[in-house]
Amino acid sequence: MQIENVTINQLKKTTPRRSSYCPSSAQQVQPILDRLIESGKDAYVNAQQTGYTPNTLYVKLNDGFKFIVDNFNEEKYTILRTKTAIRKTDDGVIIYFKDTPRNNLVSKDLDYEYNDSIKWKNDLETWYKTAPESELFERNVSVNEADREFIYNLVTEDSEVDITDSYVRIMK
Repeated sequence: MQIENVTINQLKKTTPRRSSYCPSSAQQVQPILDRLIESGKDAYVNAQQTGYTPNTLYVKLNDGFKFIVDNFNEEKYTILRTKTAIRKTDDGVIIYFKDTPRNNLVSKDLDYEYNDSIKWKNDLETWYKTAPESELFERNVSVNEADREFIYNLVTEDSEVDITDSYVRIMK
């Protein structure tokens, strides 16, 4: 068998274009990507709920994501692409954040940047007044000395309290 030298331009002309690398796939994928950016948590997409096979869903997600990165002028998707991976499962697709030290540091900074101390304190106070015995309150939040003081003034001695700089766990 003889192999011919082919230039990249010739290859582009002869390679068929993927039908899922298009604006409609990008439109389907964009809400999932936006949710990933907002939540910072992995996402699972069940193939059965979409009407696609896991293989087709995997291709559509990858191609839609690539179309967005290639054609949208928003850096947030390019950054997300470097931080995530897509894996096909038996019944769907999971988009997950790669476990790298750099991703962990960036995620931690973002968590703290959007940490609303008033909200979680109000949630804690409401929960503590209404929660039954042995129920757990847990939040991943940035905690300072004033927050610690607030918590210890709110709870009774019977409650189990576990506080670090990055989370609060209280068992009533």
